[in-house]
Amino acid sequence: MKSSNNYQLLGEQNEINETIVQSLSEKESCLGTTTVKKEFRDDVALLRALAILAVLGYHFWPKIFTLGFIGVDVFFVISGFLMMQMLEISSSNRPDRGTEDLPLLHSWSLGVEMQFYLIAPFLFYISKIESNISK
Repeated sequence: MKSSNNYQLLGEQNEINETIVQSLSEKESCLGTTTVKKEFRDDVALLRALAILAVLGYHFWPKIFTLGFIGVDVFFVISGFLMMQMLEISSSNRPDRGTEDLPLLHSWSLGVEMQFYLIAPFLFYISKIESNISK
């Protein structure tokens, strides 16, 4: 009796799971999104492994691996490469929203950077003045 109830509960759970998967796929088709097939790239994995070995070699044997810190730069390049691939895939899946009329749309990061370069030195200068006054 108990085992038949368990099988019945499992069957109901499977039906619920199938319903959820079906509703998600319907929502994806309504939104026009497609699932992205993730492909493992051996060349990127090799570069990651070399970068890790370079950084570890630099940490354990700095006299032998004097340029091991370049592994960090390799990681930055790999990250940028993978992010650009993801952006290309996501932008190709999105419909055009007419952003060509907004030429400065992506320059907000430059504005944030300029605010930092203008505000941070001013704050450091004020903190230096306050430390000289307290002496």
